[in-house]
Amino acid sequence: MDVIRLRTMTLKSRFTGGMYVDIPMRILLDMGKKAYIVAKYYQYDTINFDEEMLELLQITPELQIPKPGCKMEMYDEWKKVNSLDHLTDEERIKMISVQKSRMKRASKSKLSMMKHAKSVLAARNMKKY
Repeated sequence: MDVIRLRTMTLKSRFTGGMYVDIPMRILLDMGKKAYIVAKYYQYDTINFDEEMLELLQITPELQIPKPGCKMEMYDEWKKVNSLDHLTDEERIKMISVQKSRMKRASKSKLSMMKHAKSVLAARNMKKY
């Protein structure tokens, strides 16, 4: 008989593999990686969350799955329930403005890196002649 060890995750717990190795759940939530954590809940059959985490992640009893077990179809249901439709107009505007500012900063840094890269290449080409 196989013995399955079920790991109950709390706010202090850390993933032991994947993109965010050794980063506590609290920091992942602060980084805005709630969808990533929820996806791992539905993807991994040996990970479960305590009641506080389930409440923070907005996984209601209807959306919980029996563990051990995985069901990625339920992740789509969670996304439908937690879509942007329930936000007020002010919350939407705030969220979109934050995303826009992040995109602007990222594009400016890419442009500055490209500009620097072009000038370095031009200087190298000038040395050849």
